[in-house]
Amino acid sequence: MSENKNTVLVVDNEKDLADSISTALEHEGFSVLVENGGKPGLATTLREHPDMILLDIEMPDMTGIEVLKELRKDDWGRNVTVVIMTVVDDFQKIAEVVENKGDAYILKNDLDLFTLVELVREKIGS
Repeated sequence: MSENKNTVLVVDNEKDLADSISTALEHEGFSVLVENGGKPGLATTLREHPDMILLDIEMPDMTGIEVLKELRKDDWGRNVTVVIMTVVDDFQKIAEVVENKGDAYILKNDLDLFTLVELVREKIGS
């Protein structure tokens, strides 16, 4: 991990979307890691300690909520910034994100890469 760049981990099983987000963030100077599933995303998070995680809710191997719950049990993971991304506009899911101390919730249907980059900057403080 680079000392002078903030690192963002994108965890999403939609490879094309993850690649688009990665490209947009790298263009703005962020270091980006990408994982295409919840289990590898959790492992990379705990190993690499990124500054922020963009985490999909709906993944076949381990949901974003499950990843978030596991992260919040870890001493380091308890405080990492996690933004949940989903196509599901479901109040119960939003409540779970809040209950598990997710930092923000983004609907993929409304995802605009410029707005996402600004959100990442705001949450990381760069």
